[in-house]
Amino acid sequence: MKNKNYSLDDVCTLLTFEIKTNNIGIETKELLEQREVYCIKESISRSEFYQAEKHNIKAELKLIILEEEYQKEEQLLYDNKKYKIYKTYILDKYIELYCEAIE
Repeated sequence: MKNKNYSLDDVCTLLTFEIKTNNIGIETKELLEQREVYCIKESISRSEFYQAEKHNIKAELKLIILEEEYQKEEQLLYDNKKYKIYKTYILDKYIELYCEAIE
């Protein structure tokens, strides 16, 4: 939807990781940065839910943030729960982040 203004009155934390290799060659992900950004939570559409399910993804959360805030992070924290960002969609100056909970 073009030119829609959202009231970003909630907060999520975008997580940036770095892959490190130890002295025996095992790779691990280490948290590099956490950035809080304003967001708004919206419902996952029925069609998105079923499309994700076809790919064994459980669509659980859709957040909208300013597009300029997103730096290709793959995970985020919202409401004390960690999520993997499985899809994004740009809406003018905003970006939708579609997420699946990480156990």
